[in-house]
Amino acid sequence: MHKRITVAYHESPEASRALTSAIRLARMLGAELRAVTILESPPAYTAFAGAADPSLTLIINSDRMQA
Repeated sequence: MHKRITVAYHESPEASRALTSAIRLARMLGAELRAVTILESPPAYTAFAGAADPSLTLIINSDRMQA
C-alpha cells in the first residue's frame, strides 16, 4: 500500500482541498504526508530596495520564508 503521499500546496482553494484530501488519505493509510511548495523569485523591484538599504534584502527574504 502507499507509505508516502506528497501533495503540492500554494494558497489557492484547489490546493487547500487537495491538502485536506491528502491528510485524510494519509490518516486512513497510516502513510507519511509531505507538502511541497515553491517560492517564486522576488520581484525585480526588490533589488532597488536592497540598493537603498541593504538590510531590506534580508527582511524581504525572511518574510518570504515565513510565508
